[in-house]
Amino acid sequence: MSINAIIVDDEQLGRVNLQCALRNYPEWQVLALCESASEAEQVLAQHQVDVIFLDIHMPETSGIDLAKRLCKTSAPPVIIFVTAHSCYALHAFECFALDYLLKPFSNTRLSETLGRAAETVRMRGKSGYGQTLNAYLETGSTPQHAYLQQVAIRSLGEIEVVSLDQVSYISTAGNYVELHTKLGCKLLRVTMNTLEQKLDPQVFVRVHRGFIVRATDMIKLGNFTNGAATLALRCGHTLPVSRAYLQMVKEIMIDSI
Repeated sequence: MSINAIIVDDEQLGRVNLQCALRNYPEWQVLALCESASEAEQVLAQHQVDVIFLDIHMPETSGIDLAKRLCKTSAPPVIIFVTAHSCYALHAFECFALDYLLKPFSNTRLSETLGRAAETVRMRGKSGYGQTLNAYLETGSTPQHAYLQQVAIRSLGEIEVVSLDQVSYISTAGNYVELHTKLGCKLLRVTMNTLEQKLDPQVFVRVHRGFIVRATDMIKLGNFTNGAATLALRCGHTLPVSRAYLQMVKEIMIDSI
């Protein structure tokens, strides 16, 4: 498998050094050496780029700003920051960078990063999530009835694919949601209302402003008070059911018998 990459750094020495280091990894192909964000965007428009190595301090447009723009595209490359400045790690996290390489880095450190990047590229190809979650949810570009089957949770240093088959219920956390699975809670950057629109309504049911539940995980409805109730789940958790959703929840539970 060939991995197409570009290197973006306004300093020629930085570009050349990284290019030379990548020659030790035959599957990595450097498509272009770019000295600015605008030059990188031209290459990205013409080629399929799997991974982009980004410096941060560059004239006109910084690496951080370019990364933010890439995260809004339909199929962004894996982003790896390569910089001499450690103070931008938080900004890198906000851009969902896979890694943050501090110059000078060792061959071992580079090898670890390339290994994670290669696995991420392969994983994306197998699972078919070429689009980032934000683009997938916000553009509404999926075919009718093509509901989400999995989500990509991106954070500094890794991308984790979570199958929605593993999710018992979903709770809101501001501009994030929490996916509750048998393996723990996963934090996903998307609003509850946006995510709900992409879920199969036959599988996931809204029971409260703050909760969406897997229909097959509902086992007991009780404590009816003032038009509301509580709902017990197979996972052992009990959630509130608001008045607006109570009748629908009753009907779903009766129909499942």
